[in-house]
Amino acid sequence: MLDVEVTSHLLQFSGRRASLVLARDITERKQAEGALQASEERYRALTELASDLAYAIKVGDDQSLEVEWISDAYYQRLGISAYRVDLPSLLALIHLEDRPSVEAALDRALAGEGASLEFRLVGPTGEERWVSFVYRGALDETLGRVVRIYGAGRDITQRKRAERDLRLALEKEREAAERLRALDEMKNSFLNAVSHELRTPLAAVLGSALTLERIGLDLGAADQQDMLRAITANGKKLQRMLTDLLDLDRLTRGVLKLHLAQTELGSLVRGVVRDTDFLGDRPIEVQADSMVLPVDAPKVERIVENLVANALKYSPSGSPIRVVVHRVPEGALISVEDQGPGVPEELRQTIFEPFRQGPSAPLHSPGVGIGLSLVARFAELHGGSAWVEEREGGGSAFRVLLREPSAPRYEQD
Repeated sequence: MLDVEVTSHLLQFSGRRASLVLARDITERKQAEGALQASEERYRALTELASDLAYAIKVGDDQSLEVEWISDAYYQRLGISAYRVDLPSLLALIHLEDRPSVEAALDRALAGEGASLEFRLVGPTGEERWVSFVYRGALDETLGRVVRIYGAGRDITQRKRAERDLRLALEKEREAAERLRALDEMKNSFLNAVSHELRTPLAAVLGSALTLERIGLDLGAADQQDMLRAITANGKKLQRMLTDLLDLDRLTRGVLKLHLAQTELGSLVRGVVRDTDFLGDRPIEVQADSMVLPVDAPKVERIVENLVANALKYSPSGSPIRVVVHRVPEGALISVEDQGPGVPEELRQTIFEPFRQGPSAPLHSPGVGIGLSLVARFAELHGGSAWVEEREGGGSAFRVLLREPSAPRYEQD
């Protein structure tokens, strides 16, 4: 059986009219149209059976797109009523960040290429649902173009949530492992510091005490006095280290509090430098303005002691150290400057962390690497901060701001 297309034409010859009937075989075109329709119906049935979500977009002769049908599951998943949705409304259900990728997938399907991607749908309540979609263009070989775009997908929200939860769990595990690693490094640093820095003064104390116990009466008065001074000096060194460790523990637990009192800072700083017993013959210059501020005097003393000890440790023997205290609008600024190698820019933050020492620290330098940490924490307790800069002419300049309670916040350059 053939499919034919019949056309009739009216002709006129010498005043007479005649009809011309023409017919042509269109069997192949009809078969192609039927095959395309059957293919589309099968694809629609398959997508509705195999997918949670499906829809078809009709492509006009002018490449215009019109939503032809949407599966019931699509409405149900998004919690919207079943009504005819145009293409802008369909795209509006897609998360704003994902729309460009979906539009690109539609363009590929329109060009006869397959496309697959994952994106988010947003329902009327604002709930986001992840979907995995495949787009396919239905080609009409007679017209030589895609006449429909089919989209078929499934809801993968649960999988995405599981992936997110797993990712968060892994991140937390990595953070916990990093904290454990940092704690292990801190423990090793502490044990190394204690083994070197506490053992040396302790050995000096024990050695001098044993010598006095065994042959003290046979020693001259001057030798006895030297040994007693050694015991006292090393005992003070041990006391400073243990006090630093205890204060760091109290700060970590948040139980160390300030006891503010009106204090003349210039006199306090000059007194600390004058009474420091570890300066030796190192020249030190003090320039301190007279000013009265509410501070915790013992903690300010510890700030100055630790900054001076740090300057001694990292600067050449015999080079001068300069201590400056002057008024600023926010309170008082304490500066300790040395002529050492300076602090590399990449270490200017971490150097204030516990058990950190600069790269040029002597092998058996005094302290356990927490002096600058205490300086920073004591400054923060006073509402200020601590930082280090490059000294003009070379070396380091450590700055500490002690902020008055009523003063505005200090903006560090």
